[in-house]
Amino acid sequence: MSINITDLHFSRGERFQLHVDRLEIPKRKLTAILGPSGAGKSTLLSLITGEDLPYTGEIRLQNKDIRQLSVLQAACMRSVMRSEELAWLPLTVGEVIETGAYAAEQKKKSRQINFEQTGFQINKLLKQFDLTHLSKASFDTLSSGQKQRVQFVRALRQSNGQASFTLLLDEPFSHQDPGHALLMIQALQQYREAGGCCAMVLHDLNLAAQVCNHFILMKEGEVVASGDANRVMIPELLEEVYEIPFEVHGSGLLPVYQINSSPASINNKKLKYEVGYV
Repeated sequence: MSINITDLHFSRGERFQLHVDRLEIPKRKLTAILGPSGAGKSTLLSLITGEDLPYTGEIRLQNKDIRQLSVLQAACMRSVMRSEELAWLPLTVGEVIETGAYAAEQKKKSRQINFEQTGFQINKLLKQFDLTHLSKASFDTLSSGQKQRVQFVRALRQSNGQASFTLLLDEPFSHQDPGHALLMIQALQQYREAGGCCAMVLHDLNLAAQVCNHFILMKEGEVVASGDANRVMIPELLEEVYEIPFEVHGSGLLPVYQINSSPASINNKKLKYEVGYV
């Protein structure tokens, strides 16, 4: 199911205000939330998760107002992966992933966890994401990239393959090497094809263009544009939002950077940011 936002207002005093008139994050899409630092990307994602933030307007998940959902109801409808590292109890990698299994099992009528089946599914995910050798390791001892991957697997496990589920991810690839990022991207593509809804905050425009097929472009707390790449990932809009020149070349699935970064061009604010496809 999609996420629908209507007349959303949120503020942190006079320092920051977020306003969204109307916005849909559709199912069967991987949606990238883009924009410069401070644009409101992570704030928008936090509001969608159902955090207890004082906003006005309406955010509907699976056609339900998120303010009317209990913690357990929300956990059965969406999972959240945050960019910052959370403080965890002294849990192993396997146990962290198992916390995602708890919410997934609550949707079953029996509400009884099948530990044998859950263990099999967790072991399958550990193998899929190159984490088997770390299953007994304490989560707090992992590298940033390993922690991020464990959190991704926990969020994915929480979805339990439901077509009506929503994944909310904040910078999911920021600490990943190309090989492990590819594993995560492939899993997200499979999730999308199964009918799931996913919104993720990204800073890397080339990565967003490669991974996602729906885009939300933000600046100063407002949505400048949303839709497919032909509507959003165009030089005129990118230049307006990021305030540097852009050139987009061709079409394809593998973007490459071409950045002119001589000291003179930087001092004169003529840095050209070219997004090319090969």
